[in-house]
Amino acid sequence: MTRVGLLAAALVAAACRQGPAPVGPGPVGVAPAGTDGATADAAPISDDERLAAIQAAMNALAPLANQCWAAAAVDDFRLAGDLQLEIAPHGDGARVAVVADSAGDPVLASCLATVASAFPWPAVLDGQVVSLPFSFSAPSGQVVIDRRLVTPRTQAGVGVAVLLDERNSGNAAASMLEVTVAADASVALARADRAEVWIVLAGEVTVAGALGSDKPVFARVHDTVLVPAGGYRTLRASGGAATLVLVLAPGGPEGIARGGAVPGERVAPGTRVREARPIEPRVVRASDAAVHRAGGRTATVLVDSVRHKAPVGVTLLELAAGAAMPAHQHDRESELLYVQAGSATMTVGAVTLPVGPTSVVHLGRGTTHAATVDVPVRALQLYLPGGPEQRYASAAGRAP
Repeated sequence: MTRVGLLAAALVAAACRQGPAPVGPGPVGVAPAGTDGATADAAPISDDERLAAIQAAMNALAPLANQCWAAAAVDDFRLAGDLQLEIAPHGDGARVAVVADSAGDPVLASCLATVASAFPWPAVLDGQVVSLPFSFSAPSGQVVIDRRLVTPRTQAGVGVAVLLDERNSGNAAASMLEVTVAADASVALARADRAEVWIVLAGEVTVAGALGSDKPVFARVHDTVLVPAGGYRTLRASGGAATLVLVLAPGGPEGIARGGAVPGERVAPGTRVREARPIEPRVVRASDAAVHRAGGRTATVLVDSVRHKAPVGVTLLELAAGAAMPAHQHDRESELLYVQAGSATMTVGAVTLPVGPTSVVHLGRGTTHAATVDVPVRALQLYLPGGPEQRYASAAGRAP
């Protein structure tokens, strides 16, 4: 990612963590006619110089504006409209005012103003007043979401952040949540209303079902807990806090999760389950995964959809710097990426997007995409339904 891209990512994250803020001091005055904002001794600035500087700034700001849109559209991808900024650059920044806004989203307006005020404007524009229009149209769905921009909701020591759902991706095939469990807290016993795939990212959890167990079953980093629709599960953090990714198939708008509750039909303590033989959760060990290495890529197949009879294929993907994925698409499957480390440049359709260590990527069926790795990447790659992970599994050996 470029220096400007890194600056924008940090500004976008900071602006959204702080919430909507005043977007500027109000319209600024135009430099007196004939002075062009310059001192008496400075060389006059031509219109061509001014226009070239403004065009260069607009080109550099375009991807940053896209990041602002992505931050504002975390909750709903249908965000659209026009904004106009009046910007007065000076030596160490700029004064910014939003003078028109048909999008009506305070997060978007605040983010654009924050980025514009800290942008490294060309010195030739110092003392000038620049009016810049920004136009946003709603795409078919979100592609890249920064996890730092998603506010988790917490109940009884369990935090839930909705990273991807039908509302912000436009795709009902799957939802992705990040669940944090405080030390000794539990995800309450519940009956899954659809297939659940839990992947441990940090810490350790004790896994049980409706029948409980005299022998605790532990899941550790990159172990996966599979819960079929209708199955029962509860997870308790053991030995400290734990963080997990939860993928639900199919997905939906996830209103319950946005309120801070893990989806599922909760079972009150002491209640007897209805089934004589309730479906119990299953732990798939990362230590048993098939590992395939080739061409700067290591693919550890955590969940083989065929071998484990699961609706999802899950791979831990590690890519070296310079590795590239040529343009391709999946006609049957949606692909989700949870990036844990590194950075890459992705092209989705005709749009180029930066992907970093806090990114979640959504690629719907039939979406053409390609990528080049800038800094070595580690990411969870999920296919719904499973299938494409077989290209790794069929060529892999078992991990020692």
